[in-house]
Amino acid sequence: MSKKIIIILLAICIGAFLSFITLFYLKPLKNAEDSKLTVFQTGAYSSYENALANKEKFSDAVILKDGDLYRVLVGAATSEEGITKIAKVLTSKNIHYYQKSLNVSVSSNDLIYKYNMLLERATDDQVILEINKQILTKVAKI
Repeated sequence: MSKKIIIILLAICIGAFLSFITLFYLKPLKNAEDSKLTVFQTGAYSSYENALANKEKFSDAVILKDGDLYRVLVGAATSEEGITKIAKVLTSKNIHYYQKSLNVSVSSNDLIYKYNMLLERATDDQVILEINKQILTKVAKI
């Protein structure tokens, strides 16, 4: 009888210990309120045809309909480090852009957020551009 009580108390202690570690030591993922999407736009047009003409100047650009405007985007990121890396690469390619924050929440389980985590670790310009291309593909579907 006392062995069963000791085993039960031990199981409760182990469960409490693991819960404590999970709650207080593991870094929680960001939630939707923590990150907004910053985009790099080369133009905003009231006509889709004009936006399409601008988009064709850039190989990986996408068009995002935002209210009455069609925005031509060449970059997007959710973190300061990602924004800095994309800005550096676009500037080195002599691409003129306007940086804008969109009211689109990006949650921690969203692919855009996960790609941005890769972007933060990237150091090569070609890798940064490829990750940016994947982010833009997801942004176009918003």
